[in-house]
Amino acid sequence: AHDRFPVERRARLSGAGADAVTKTIDLSLGGALLATPARHGLSEGARVVLEIEGIGQVPARVAGISAMGLHCAFADPDPSAQARIAEAVAAVEAQFRPLIDRAREAAAKVTAAMEAALASGRLSREALFDVDYRPIPGTNPQQFETRARPVLSEILPGILEPLLASDKRMAFCLAIDRNGYIPIHNKVYAQPQRPNDPGWNAANCRDRRIFDDRAGIAAARSTRPFLVQAYSRDMGGGKMVMMQEVDAPIRVDGRHWGGFRTAYKL
Repeated sequence: AHDRFPVERRARLSGAGADAVTKTIDLSLGGALLATPARHGLSEGARVVLEIEGIGQVPARVAGISAMGLHCAFADPDPSAQARIAEAVAAVEAQFRPLIDRAREAAAKVTAAMEAALASGRLSREALFDVDYRPIPGTNPQQFETRARPVLSEILPGILEPLLASDKRMAFCLAIDRNGYIPIHNKVYAQPQRPNDPGWNAANCRDRRIFDDRAGIAAARSTRPFLVQAYSRDMGGGKMVMMQEVDAPIRVDGRHWGGFRTAYKL
């Protein structure tokens, strides 16, 4: 219902038998994701009070518990608390606005490139929206081919590589289809796979793969004007890297194709 923004603020959680100091992971007008306190004993539906730095006390309900943390929905905060929440969210959105604009501009460039390929006959609409992901033999992690990928390999790098080079904070940028398939990745992450080395391949051969994790699918299927998220990026071999990501939807001839992802290292 509301745009979420990664923001780290000290938070105290109390009620339903819990009393713990933690921190926010993201914040929206409707709730907050909190880092899970140790031995909290809370269950879904529990009524709690959050005291968030710069906002104050807000009644909340535990809407869910996942590997990401405690998902808390604000429960009818009073007008003054709601105003402080809105002020905090607006301040964070203002900080992200240049990155949001960048992601949306890149998505528009991808849309234009795809539509030009359709108009010229280089690519058919059926091929562009093809979901017949054909496994590439001998790849580990599994890579896939589609009918559209050969053409996309010609038209997308000219958008991806200059954008990645434009900001040293950026870890990657790419187009992902609605099922989490990444036909083309940045060159640094699109190396040929090494035989019998899945750990190295997982980190360095990320093109032609399907990323249907929470962050990947959220980016792929969101149709909101933009999406901002924080998550741990799995680089294989047990290595996790915290990322902030700003995404924008890609539509081709009015049909949702997927999303454009821009990720930044924390």
